[in-house]
Amino acid sequence: MNNIFITYCSWQKDEAIRDAKAKVSVDQLYTSPRIIQFIEKCQAEKVIWGILSDKHGICFEKQEYEWYDLHPGSLTADEIEQLKVKVVQQLACFSKIYFYAPTVDLHPVYQKIIDETPL
Repeated sequence: MNNIFITYCSWQKDEAIRDAKAKVSVDQLYTSPRIIQFIEKCQAEKVIWGILSDKHGICFEKQEYEWYDLHPGSLTADEIEQLKVKVVQQLACFSKIYFYAPTVDLHPVYQKIIDETPL
């Protein structure tokens, strides 16, 4: 069985990476305590994990990304639809998807993606 654990992204990212314009792994990019704890738990449990990103769809643990600043509220309806399609494509190979959201106050864009995709 091919499972994946997902949480949503954060505005909290390593500023040094932005200034260096370098590509780094997701665990180096995000500085949010919620994401750091999520990643550490997933790594300890040796499970596949990813971050739901406003820009990239799912940021996977073994891929590298440049620093970015994109708020979900800035996405147009068309961009949200494109993001949903991308997420569905990215998660097609997983038989079970677990979404971690420690709060019930998700941004409406994330809620829409969760409601309208396999998340």
